[in-house]
Amino acid sequence: MLLLTQVSPLSAQHCRSRAEADSLLEDIRLRVSQLNNSDPELISLHYLFAGDLQKELKRFNDNELPYLYDHISASDYYALLRHYDRVSYYARNVRDTLNERRQKVDSLFYVLAVNEMMFDNRQDAEYYTDRALEYNRLNPDALLLKVKLLYDNNQFNECLDLIHLLYNEATLDREHEMQISDFTILFYNKLYSTGDSLVKMGHSAEALEVFTTLEQFCHNMPSNYCNDDYYKGILRSKTGVFNSYLAVAEAALRRGNADMARLFWEYALQYKETNEGEILDEAALLAVEEELRRLHTSSTSAPQKPQPVEPEPRREESNAPTPQEPQSVESEPRRESAPQEPHSVEAEPRSDASRESALQKERELNLECERLLVEGIDYCYKEEYEKAFEVLSKAKVIGTCGGEILDKLLRSLKQILED
Repeated sequence: MLLLTQVSPLSAQHCRSRAEADSLLEDIRLRVSQLNNSDPELISLHYLFAGDLQKELKRFNDNELPYLYDHISASDYYALLRHYDRVSYYARNVRDTLNERRQKVDSLFYVLAVNEMMFDNRQDAEYYTDRALEYNRLNPDALLLKVKLLYDNNQFNECLDLIHLLYNEATLDREHEMQISDFTILFYNKLYSTGDSLVKMGHSAEALEVFTTLEQFCHNMPSNYCNDDYYKGILRSKTGVFNSYLAVAEAALRRGNADMARLFWEYALQYKETNEGEILDEAALLAVEEELRRLHTSSTSAPQKPQPVEPEPRREESNAPTPQEPQSVESEPRRESAPQEPHSVEAEPRSDASRESALQKERELNLECERLLVEGIDYCYKEEYEKAFEVLSKAKVIGTCGGEILDKLLRSLKQILED
């Protein structure tokens, strides 16, 4: 690489003899021979080097040959001219090859990625795949390989973005279309079975996240591509989340903790109304409400049923609960929950891609917040209050769910821990 970066002597005084000129041409030829036209990491850079070397040859042609014409013999001059023609032809061919190869750098990186996959070097395969997509974000072969790598890592939301790119922007041939068709069938079956297993294991929040991803996938596919199994999975997941809130409320009642029971009853009520029409079993909800009323019959007045939170219009992009504006944990006065205005979209125009990216990020935050809520509630049910406080504090930091009820719960847990 030293010869590629050294300063050319052409900027100094003229060559005084044919031998000196031949040495200069040979130096340029040697540096041309060091250019690499096979390594995709170097091709673009070495194409620029080749351009610099051609400029040196042009200066030699413009400055040295006319000078030497008057200072060396005719036989030496024409021998030098032939030498110059050979080096110039060689340098031009190398630069043309590099120019052709640099148009296909993405394909060369893809070939390296496939080779690494053959040896099960997944980390290197991911690196070369990403490099291919840096040069050409619509390379269908690299996109297909990338989506399979993401799928193997259970990065399902990232898979959706690439599937959308393949179907809507990439240029596909028949072979690519067949590969995508096979993959989407595999993708649907994997997500549905994963979500179904999570529901059966009682991990309703995680199942809801998987089924919501599956719903987004189906919305991007032709109308007759998916059956309604994924929607049934969403309903089962939401019912599971709803039941988990009531289970904690019932456990709190059995232990005589009416305040915590009311908090979780209110949260179950809010969750049901946010997902209006999707949670139909009200028996357990009414039973907890009746027990709360019975516990307060000795008070001056029976507890009034909290005003239900009006659900926001259901968004097509996600079936997750609508995020509520978080309240301060330290705020003491109780206030009725009010419907939150939908998140405003920035006034300046945004591209479809950036808008979809923002919506996707919002959905991910909502789902993560709901997951933390359910995990914290599970710790409350097990009476592991310290862990519950830690997990629910993380949900508070995200701040896209829970609202005033989450603040009340954190205050109750803090009081329990201090006592």
